[in-house]
Amino acid sequence: YHKYLETRGYPRWLIEKYQIGACLQSGRYMSNRIVVPVINREGKIAGFTGRTLDPDWQSKNSPKWKHSKGAWISHNLFNINFAAPYVSETGTVVLCEGPLDVLRLEQAGVHNSVAVLGKKFYSGQMSILIGMGATRILDALDNDAAGKAGSRGIMKEASCLFDIEKVDIPEEY
Repeated sequence: YHKYLETRGYPRWLIEKYQIGACLQSGRYMSNRIVVPVINREGKIAGFTGRTLDPDWQSKNSPKWKHSKGAWISHNLFNINFAAPYVSETGTVVLCEGPLDVLRLEQAGVHNSVAVLGKKFYSGQMSILIGMGATRILDALDNDAAGKAGSRGIMKEASCLFDIEKVDIPEEY
């Protein structure tokens, strides 16, 4: 556990619900990061993603987010284990880039959101959503260059399979 998320306004109950911890030991793959488990639809850990706690990560040329090794991302979505019943019931999924975006939506009472864990929306991730009856995507990827590129990719790759609506996120967010 680490206080970083609480200082950013995420309540403790939410941090505990998602079993978010921290790796504070030096020399480890996820050193100095909050570590978020990614649970698949069957309730098993598929992998981990970690956000740096270093405020100078950019000047050190370090990635803001780092994923555990392997090709697990292309066929998993963060929060699919909790979002599945809401997606199945409504046919709508809110697609985000990262876990912290999903946590904000959960905090606000939006329970049908998932994160692609980056800007790419893989065919394996699309298959998961199709399998649970999703027909509509609300594209809520970030408002930065990477998020905009990701949104273009989603539209190109998934518009034949889903109705897609881009969520209007103000420039400052």
